[in-house]
Amino acid sequence: MVERLRDAIEKARQSREGATPEIGAGGEETRILPPGAVQSSSLKERWLQLQEIRLSEEALARERIISLGRADRAHFAFDALRTRLLTMLRDNGWSRVAITSPTKGCGKTTVATNLALSLARQPETRSVVLDLDLRMPQLANRLGIVEEHRIKPFLTGGMPAAEYLRRFGDNLAFGFNSAPVKNSAELVQSRVAADAISTISSEYQPDVMLFDLPPMLTCDDVLGFLPNVDGVLLVIGGGETKPAAVDECEQLIEQHSNFLGVILNKGEGAGGNPGYYGYGYESA
Repeated sequence: MVERLRDAIEKARQSREGATPEIGAGGEETRILPPGAVQSSSLKERWLQLQEIRLSEEALARERIISLGRADRAHFAFDALRTRLLTMLRDNGWSRVAITSPTKGCGKTTVATNLALSLARQPETRSVVLDLDLRMPQLANRLGIVEEHRIKPFLTGGMPAAEYLRRFGDNLAFGFNSAPVKNSAELVQSRVAADAISTISSEYQPDVMLFDLPPMLTCDDVLGFLPNVDGVLLVIGGGETKPAAVDECEQLIEQHSNFLGVILNKGEGAGGNPGYYGYGYESA
């Protein structure tokens, strides 16, 4: 009786200290950490098991990716964007953000990449960036990644996230794509693709997921994918994007998701053909 009472007291003490005893298969007593501690530890391990990439500040600077080296004072704009975005996401319990533009050449991938590297400097924030511009993928190029990556096997369920994603630092992961994907609209709208993306949410629990999508007015990929995100950032090219195009995009976004705002960017080129088949697939 006294022995049982002693055991009960010891178990209560262990419970107050944040651990609970459990009898193992061999009859020995084992100590189990609180659920949160177990999840945190395994989550950290999953992140560290992702294949790591190295980035060259010099190569990034050539692509106008300035948030890593921070030598260019323009990086403050991306830090401000990061802070405002994180506040908005936390206030609303959101995590998934699409980044798009009205037409080609507005600099959406450059903005997405700079924002991602700015987020990486917040050690308590885990971020994932996926190149879902399946018609003209550019994320790997912006970062100077020469290794070939294919997103289609991941989106169709044939490749696990642990094999597909690449990690930079401890808290930022990228999903690259090296070549255009045919039937992109059908793929990004599919249930299997949504499920694949959800595995990233469940296995890596990112605080922020950024999706680099095609321009809105070039194809229907974006409209088909918007139900999968919490909000949309619209990148426009200074001196290029027409006000009517911005208004049209805003109306379309608000029909399917939350319009988070407009980002004015210098742009990457001279417009391009906004026709349905005029974007991507040139080298396919």
